[in-house]
Amino acid sequence: MNQKYCIIVAGFTGLSIAYELLKNNPDLQIDIIEKDLELGGLASTFEAGNQKLEKFYHHWLGTDKHVFDLIYELNMGNKLLFKDSRVGIYYANQIYKFSSPLDLLNFKPLPFFSRIRFGLSVIYSWLIKDYEHLENISAEEWLLKIVGNNSYEIIWKPLLIGKFGEDNYKDVAAIWLWNKLIQRGKSRNKNTKEKLAYYKGGFSEFINDIVLKITENNRVKINKNTNVLKIRQHSDCKKVIVNYNKEECTYKKVFFTGHSPELIKLLDNDLYKKYIDELKKIKYLSNFCLILESSESLSETYWLNVNDPSFPFVGIIEHTNFEDKKSYSGNHLIYLSKYLPTSHELYTMSKKELLNYSIPYLKKIFPNFKESSIINSYLWKSDYAQPIITKRYKEIMPKPITPINNFYFCTMSQVYPEDRGTNYAIKHGRDIAKYAIKNT
Repeated sequence: MNQKYCIIVAGFTGLSIAYELLKNNPDLQIDIIEKDLELGGLASTFEAGNQKLEKFYHHWLGTDKHVFDLIYELNMGNKLLFKDSRVGIYYANQIYKFSSPLDLLNFKPLPFFSRIRFGLSVIYSWLIKDYEHLENISAEEWLLKIVGNNSYEIIWKPLLIGKFGEDNYKDVAAIWLWNKLIQRGKSRNKNTKEKLAYYKGGFSEFINDIVLKITENNRVKINKNTNVLKIRQHSDCKKVIVNYNKEECTYKKVFFTGHSPELIKLLDNDLYKKYIDELKKIKYLSNFCLILESSESLSETYWLNVNDPSFPFVGIIEHTNFEDKKSYSGNHLIYLSKYLPTSHELYTMSKKELLNYSIPYLKKIFPNFKESSIINSYLWKSDYAQPIITKRYKEIMPKPITPINNFYFCTMSQVYPEDRGTNYAIKHGRDIAKYAIKNT
């Protein structure tokens, strides 16, 4: 009997599935298929000068237990680095610090009592135990109730529009935002400082350490730059056939860890029309990250929320205010990030077009910024960066079990009520691997 398994898409979900399967059975044979040249999915990296850099900004929160557990299991705890976060808000042509309760008290755009109410609303959200009612109301409805109109209009509404767009922000479920507040709140230490984590050597080093572990017994074959063309049930209804490149292989179990629209393309529409129609209910936003390698820093802020939806980015993340610039030949690395539909004009721009479009906005925020300080720039795009978590999302969330026997769908749109990210990718991957082992 064929005992070989297959994992399609080698992001952190796929790599975690392989890790958990081999932890249970070190002799298992596994094929990993990845369409890109780099592993890691949205956390993959690229060559920037003499170092590896994440295509999309990444860090871990202090609450990201599942990442930390895996790192310690790999005996790599010495590579786990914790650092203070420095957050700011750009609003009404001014930058405000927004990392601590004192910063909130000094946030003058809000009337004093609105500042107090905002702080109390965050504490209130941390105390909520029964959160199911938050699945049925919008983030807007919930925020207006707990923070009031002033805080909603000045702080939350611009961020929701910047994250989900004018067409979607009113549909976002309150539970999505509540989970964000819980995660960020628990990341703070007793002095109320938020602690974020990173991996020594960056995410490429972490990916390499996982790959070294899962390939140590030579039972795992990783196929990069390989496109899957079709997935179907074997005639005996127990095995799964995967067509990729010019090969057709039969597996005992197959795990697909990409996104719903990508899976739809691999299935026979006539055989699985009902299932495909269910998958189509999940809507996504894309993301671009324009990365600037600069000789000069923009500011001391690591993460600057841009509370002005007219800007071409919702966040300015100066990575070298988090990870020391010494790791990057002494240069400063800045991410300009925006979530938007793939049809949006900004998303269709080339790197040069987007850079030229963004520079005037950067100069508006940072008057001392000089275009001549840019040494290099890079542009990365992802069509399916953020599933839109709407009200009663649980009713449309795709299940890991599919109509194809022994074929599992394991994706970021299933980590609800949590949000996508490497922490829950690892948890989700390990959980589905345990389920598959149990049902072998």
